[in-house]
This record gives sequence, C-alpha cells and structure tokens, in this order.
Amino acid sequence: MRKLLSECIHCGIGKINIKKVEEIISYNNDNVLIEVEAEVCDYCAESYYEPETIRYFERIRKELKSKENK
Repeated sequence: MRKLLSECIHCGIGKINIKKVEEIISYNNDNVLIEVEAEVCDYCAESYYEPETIRYFERIRKELKSKENK
C-alpha cells in the first residue's frame, strides 16, 4: 500500500499512517472479521481504504448475501 494522504480529510488535524485494521463486514446475522491495511488518522482514527480494498469488502458482502439465498 502506498501512502496517498498526509493529513486527515475528516478532522484536518491528524497525520495519516498506514496500519493494519480490523473491519467487520455484516449482512443480516452473518459477520466476517477481516484484517486489511488502511491509511488511519492518528487523531480521530478515520480510516481511508484503497479502491481494491473496498472492492474486497463488496465481494465479501455479496458472498454473504448469496449464501442467504441458497
């Protein structure tokens, strides 16, 4: 992951660092905990994800949804 931001867009105060974060992807009663890299503000903890990470989240949610339809 390459660092794209230098300061937080959300709070305007914090500096951005690349960190491993845990995200919970949910659909109805199903939950998946995944660990991904994100750019995270050291002041307000806002997380920024690369487009491929967001597509990964969407793919997991789609799989959870399709599991329910079976």
